[in-house]
Amino acid sequence: MGVSDKLFEFGETSAQNRQALLNHTQHITEMKKKLDDVVSKRKFNSLEEKTKGFALNKELKELYERVVPPVAAMEEVGREMKAQVDRVEAICWEFDKTLMNKASKVDVMGVEQKLRDYLKRDEF
Repeated sequence: MGVSDKLFEFGETSAQNRQALLNHTQHITEMKKKLDDVVSKRKFNSLEEKTKGFALNKELKELYERVVPPVAAMEEVGREMKAQVDRVEAICWEFDKTLMNKASKVDVMGVEQKLRDYLKRDEF
């Protein structure tokens, strides 16, 4: 074997090595891409699970605009009803007080009459 044969053989071996290295590099690149995809899918699925319970700011604003005004209106109605109940309670309290005073006078007059009836009798 001559020098040219050795060079030819060396060049052929180098080309084979380059091709093998290129194949391995492509394989490694494909594996890396697959791993990245798997990791990305896992992260995405994890994030998707975590964000299912959350709403977007736009959705929250829409919900706020739909819910808060009726609730505020009902709070105002509740305050008005409370004021009316307080007024009715005050009126009832005064009415009860007046009835108690009148009932006390009637009871006193009734007791007084019964005492007069007892005093007129000789026997108890």
